[in-house]
Amino acid sequence: ANQWRARYRSMPFSQHQSDTDSIMVGHATKDGHLINSIDLRNCLSTINTAGLRVLEFGGWRGAMAQSVLSEFPTLSNWINFDICPSAVIDSDCKDPRYECRGANTFLWETPRPPWGDIFASSHAIEHLTAEHLNLLFQWLPDSIKWMYLCAPIQDSTTTEDWKDNGGT
Repeated sequence: ANQWRARYRSMPFSQHQSDTDSIMVGHATKDGHLINSIDLRNCLSTINTAGLRVLEFGGWRGAMAQSVLSEFPTLSNWINFDICPSAVIDSDCKDPRYECRGANTFLWETPRPPWGDIFASSHAIEHLTAEHLNLLFQWLPDSIKWMYLCAPIQDSTTTEDWKDNGGT
């Protein structure tokens, strides 16, 4: 992780995409996204979800979307923006309200989406630099009213050195 973090700023998008895809395929589990879908479902249970639209960053194969959409039939639609080609090709979410969009460049370098009420990201934003996280938030449409963010970073560790790497 330190080598990747050290190269982060100099890597072209295609290298970010390739590295991320190989990591995600190697960690072919949806447990983290399913666990976090419980938290998101608890949050959504406090609001009227009728007609609301979800934008997700880094939802990989759609496990969280599948879990949430099955419990909230009034959500209008869900778009997952994912850097991993394998996530787009082999989605776990079969709900007709769900779409997984791949990317040819960083999201913040594409046109802003015209809509969105909820922004969700689980197990993804911790891989961005602070600069890129800021650009991602600026890219979101003004209509976003709620955000659900989960970045599982340990409080302390002996295997990672984040000093001077500009991470979040």
